[in-house]
Amino acid sequence: MNYLKYILISFLFIANVQIITGQFIWPGDVNDNGIVNGVDVLYAGIAFGATGPNRPGEDDTWAAQPIGDLWAQNFSNGINYAYADCDGKGDVDQNDIQNTIRDNFNLTHGVVVPDNYSSGSVGSTAQVKLTPQSSDVETGSSVVFDISVGDADFPINDFYGIVISMKYNPDFILGGEWEFEDAETAWYNPSNQDAMDLLVSDDSNGKIELAITRTNQTPITGEGQLGQLSIVIEDIVFGLSKDTLNLEIDKILMIDNDFNTLQVAADSTFVVINKKGKLTSSNFDTPEDEINVSIAPNPITEFFEVTSNQVIVGCEVFDINGRKLDLSWELNQGRHSFSAKINKHDLPSSLLFMKIYTEKGISVQKLIIH
Repeated sequence: MNYLKYILISFLFIANVQIITGQFIWPGDVNDNGIVNGVDVLYAGIAFGATGPNRPGEDDTWAAQPIGDLWAQNFSNGINYAYADCDGKGDVDQNDIQNTIRDNFNLTHGVVVPDNYSSGSVGSTAQVKLTPQSSDVETGSSVVFDISVGDADFPINDFYGIVISMKYNPDFILGGEWEFEDAETAWYNPSNQDAMDLLVSDDSNGKIELAITRTNQTPITGEGQLGQLSIVIEDIVFGLSKDTLNLEIDKILMIDNDFNTLQVAADSTFVVINKKGKLTSSNFDTPEDEINVSIAPNPITEFFEVTSNQVIVGCEVFDINGRKLDLSWELNQGRHSFSAKINKHDLPSSLLFMKIYTEKGISVQKLIIH
């Protein structure tokens, strides 16, 4: 009887240890924090090419899968490399990133532990820049943003991977699919064989996540273009002749090959979308028709002044999601400028967009809240 009790206690102890130590894999959640996202691509990039025992069942269905035998290597945070074998086939390769992580992206289990992201400030650290190739685009055409990181003043030392989470306003603009094309012979992948990327968009919530990782366990130093992000704007809803696509970086994680976080600052931008065949605010017949607008101070605190070379007839302010906000403003004599006041304590974000209506057209400007 005591012998049977000993066996039962031993069995329960072993089973309990397996549960406590997390001996189950949710395929795609490489860092085992409860969610599949771009950060998992970075972990898979560090383990890329590693091999180990196949997982029982070799199943990448979104469910708790038994881990089987542990691999010989661990990440710097103690997570075993077996978690990077997302499809359970005994190696970490492109299928784990392009298939399993993509298929299970944004799925969650248990309690989600938030990832840590990079921080930085413009002028003090490197910056991820979003640069539209055109500030005015007609419907039916591609909107293309060049994405770059670092410059001659702030090169990226020991780069291994980056995750860029962005948000945009999906409510007023109907578009196709977001696409990313990496730069040819990019500085972070000069051989065109040592990096991978994954782009996933959530169009209903206006979110995009881009992950780029090297795959040869060797960091690289450089700066410049990462690639191009693009989308075809098919139409503008609600019968508008003009609207604005706002794109803002929400979070960034940039790492070296030991998963140390590298400092980097974010960016935001916008593109004016015009109904096909409509006159744009940057394509007038003569220089006298061009609209020039200045805002001072910007970043703003509470009071600011807007000045234009054209007669101003109205203005509106929107947040990054396209919601119109209340604004107190009054035209000055001559109607080429106005004074405005905004309550920054009620604002949903630190970036706003102002539409200034003039007798010659519309100008869209960024307002940065200090």
